[in-house]
Amino acid sequence: MDTGCIDSCKDIIISEELPVQSDTESLYIRVTTPDSKSIIVGCLYRPPSSDITYMDKMSNTAEEIFKENNSSILWLGGDLNLPDIDWKSNSVCGNQYSSQINNRFVDMVNNCCLDQVVTFPTRGSATLDIFLTNRPSLVNRCEPIPAIGDHDIVFIDSNAIAMHPKPTQRKIYIWKRADIEKMKSEAQELSKIFHGLYNAQSSILEMWDFIKSGLKNIMDKNVPSKMSSTRFHQPWINGTIKRITRRKKKAFKKARTTKSTKDIKRYKNIKKDLTKRM
Repeated sequence: MDTGCIDSCKDIIISEELPVQSDTESLYIRVTTPDSKSIIVGCLYRPPSSDITYMDKMSNTAEEIFKENNSSILWLGGDLNLPDIDWKSNSVCGNQYSSQINNRFVDMVNNCCLDQVVTFPTRGSATLDIFLTNRPSLVNRCEPIPAIGDHDIVFIDSNAIAMHPKPTQRKIYIWKRADIEKMKSEAQELSKIFHGLYNAQSSILEMWDFIKSGLKNIMDKNVPSKMSSTRFHQPWINGTIKRITRRKKKAFKKARTTKSTKDIKRYKNIKKDLTKRM
């Protein structure tokens, strides 16, 4: 059986995992928003070989979460492997999987007053991946972006804002510009003063405070420094990575539009290059 279900959330965002009494591959977290409301984020996966019992359990869990959090923004995303559902009409049009499985999921969507915002195929010609929400007006944009595996990634841009504190500013010493020789000289002088002031009977805390403050003073005088940014960013993302990422996105859109072998190959080559650099 295929497996895989994960909800990733930055540790700077205030969130908590919700208890789920189910053996299905479903995971829910609550994200706090600035207005003291919350966003319930659910991650779902239905293995292709699963039966109606599995779908019943998964749907029951989603309905229970909705009832307990009906004033919250609800997001449900994942891979349901249900190509038979026509999301424009919320009806079952195919027969790759049993009508029971398809109808049970459609019933859950209707019971929770959810809308599917993914309107494009995510694997081949089938829409296997979902993003369901009870507040579709908050979704600014939903579009495919280059895949990691065999499914295109569903990218969502939403007006909902998670609550998180700003990063704390830290002092960063720039060691490549430090005056090492002067630091050595001042450290030797500090050592002489230390041995003149203290002996084996001296307080350990007093000695430690003297050493710590003395070394910090030497660093502050001889090592240039700067304060860290309060903006959120990934330090490993440099200018080159950003340029290649933009090229990859353009190549992906062109390959998806033209479906030509040449454009698909170019996109895959750029994707491979970016992966190596990351």
